[in-house]
Amino acid sequence: MNKSILLHQDLGFGPDAVDYKNRLSWPSAAKEAIKAKIKTETLSEEMRILYVALTRAREKLIITGSVSNLKNALNRWISTSNTKDKKLPDYEMLKGKNYLDWIVPAILRHRSCEELREMALDGNEFKGLLIDDSSLWNIRIWHKNDIIVNNNFDELQDKEFFDWLENPIAVSDNGKINSNTANIDEINRRLSWKYKYERAAYIPAKVSVTELKRRFENQSTEESTSMSFFSAPLVKKPMFLEEQKGLNAAEKGTIIHFIMQHLDLDEIKMNSAINYSNTISNQVNKMVAKDLLTVKQAESIDTGMIVSFFNSELGKRMLTSKRINREIPFNIAIPFDEFYGKENQEYMMEETILLQGVIDCYFEEDDGIVLVDYKTDYAPKGREGIIRDRYKFQLDYYTRALEEITIKQVKDKFIYLFLTGVSLQM
Repeated sequence: MNKSILLHQDLGFGPDAVDYKNRLSWPSAAKEAIKAKIKTETLSEEMRILYVALTRAREKLIITGSVSNLKNALNRWISTSNTKDKKLPDYEMLKGKNYLDWIVPAILRHRSCEELREMALDGNEFKGLLIDDSSLWNIRIWHKNDIIVNNNFDELQDKEFFDWLENPIAVSDNGKINSNTANIDEINRRLSWKYKYERAAYIPAKVSVTELKRRFENQSTEESTSMSFFSAPLVKKPMFLEEQKGLNAAEKGTIIHFIMQHLDLDEIKMNSAINYSNTISNQVNKMVAKDLLTVKQAESIDTGMIVSFFNSELGKRMLTSKRINREIPFNIAIPFDEFYGKENQEYMMEETILLQGVIDCYFEEDDGIVLVDYKTDYAPKGREGIIRDRYKFQLDYYTRALEEITIKQVKDKFIYLFLTGVSLQM
């Protein structure tokens, strides 16, 4: 609040006014307005926090507070509460410096707080509005001299003190040590108590198929080693030969998925295979015109890869299907032990975790469902089997989700590799 420039998300910024000639500065009107706004918003948030704290008590609410000068504080509070209006003045609330400045003026108007009012009024008459609320308040005031500090522990030597920490004991007023086994056992029981299901707080309510797969891979070094990723060899151009930085492989993969999701398949079906290239290129251009894709994103994709898909046996099967579904989100419940292992099954008993994911595409044929997953991974010729191993886990769960959702059998599942134009049947 004392900075030379204040910034507010709605009001903008308010700087100090500066007289360079006389080397003077003072808060401008804009800064004062922003300062008042920030203060009001800060106090509003503090009042919201106080409201939440006061309304969470189920049976009894205990509020403690301290002031350096009780008489001055009571004079200030009674002045705030001494009004006929049901609501305390807003300008008085804005002057509050702590929670007691809000709580006590309200309590002073309660009928059960007559003793506190008399102490505050000091013989004067209370002219404010009394609130006949159903709540009950018991006000107690302690002066610092009323609090007795037990100094017996100060007399203990270091060794005795650490022994006391190791074995809690009760120290009587005359300094003699008296064991109280029952109390010590109860204190130890309470302090050493642990919540039986503490680990459950760290278990996610939802996991993705990728997260689930990653967890299993981390449990087996051999498996994670065997799933080493291949990447297409790229010769990076020097910066002075590049007009601008291109999209990376992951971004291009996302764009291909987006195009496959939004292609008008009916239009493709009406055209012959010879015209697939023009049809798909025109549709991608329409996506750019509708601001679904940027020009840079559209130019980064070789539509020939998509044409090759529809010319493949898998693509032809898709186009002949009467029911094609794309980008299908799903949520299914999986047993707890599938995520944390059999050894923890008894710990969580019958608990389940929600597994979520998105299926790229599936289409229906007379005798079942065909599941298709698009990939832009690169695999050297003859090494496509590594892709099967890498994504078998994922497609198994997609199959399980589809069969639960559609109550139909998944008869075939494929991974289609756009970079090589290969269909892998799982």
